[in-house]
Amino acid sequence: MPKGRPKKEDKAKENITKQETESATTSFRVFKELFESSLLLLKKTIASIKITHLVADCAYSGLNYLQIALENSCFLISKMKSTVALYEPAQSEIGKRGRPKTYGNKIDLQNIDQKYLKKQEEKQGNIYKYYQFEALNKSLKGAKLNIVVLIVINKNGKISTNIWFSNDLQLNYDTLLQYYSLRFQIEFHFRDAKQHFGFSDFKNYKEQNLTNFVNLSFTMCLLGKIILDNYRVETKNPQASILDLKIMYNAQFTAQKIIKYLGINDCNNFYSKMIAKYVPDEIINRL
Repeated sequence: MPKGRPKKEDKAKENITKQETESATTSFRVFKELFESSLLLLKKTIASIKITHLVADCAYSGLNYLQIALENSCFLISKMKSTVALYEPAQSEIGKRGRPKTYGNKIDLQNIDQKYLKKQEEKQGNIYKYYQFEALNKSLKGAKLNIVVLIVINKNGKISTNIWFSNDLQLNYDTLLQYYSLRFQIEFHFRDAKQHFGFSDFKNYKEQNLTNFVNLSFTMCLLGKIILDNYRVETKNPQASILDLKIMYNAQFTAQKIIKYLGINDCNNFYSKMIAKYVPDEIINRL
């Protein structure tokens, strides 16, 4: 290995190799295929739909994923590591010869200029500071980015830093954070499908059977969410969960079986109405 500082040409080759390696991974190919096929299906199903933003977590914040978004007329919204290097766009110098600089001064994320402060609030003794500014990152080839930084100072003085970005320069900080927060709803659906609707332990392996089960599992998730919203209003319990809903329906089903087994006359529909409003003790005790 040659000694000394690597040449610019060697650094450029290293970056190209890294990009090619990333684009050759199975994860990248699957992501690209699924994203493009999903867009195509949505546009066929809903002709008037307009997909403008791709929201992805920190693992999808690389240059290749940004290019996929641009190729499909989308903006990328993602998150960066707290150790990322961000630079101010270089100021053009009038009269200076040669190629103009792309990158200006490196931004100190622990001492951000207060002119970029958009909001400061205190919750439960913790201080939250929201900053927004435009910056560059070398791994994204100098694309101008809309950066949102959240600095959290807890009661003990410990500081944590969270960084989000988008190549949509028109988004204000709260809208960008709201878009990114929607990503968690997908993870919640996967969690509920695994915990309550058999998504983690089904035995199907044929393509059609697998497709049917996945669709059924997520359809049950959707129906469960709709029923749960009504149930929370009826019981005046906004914290009720899918598990509570399953306990209630299981209790009602068991009660119906017992009444049928005992042969109790149900001609006035009295018992059916009573069962429909029945809430088991497990849920009452948790309210």
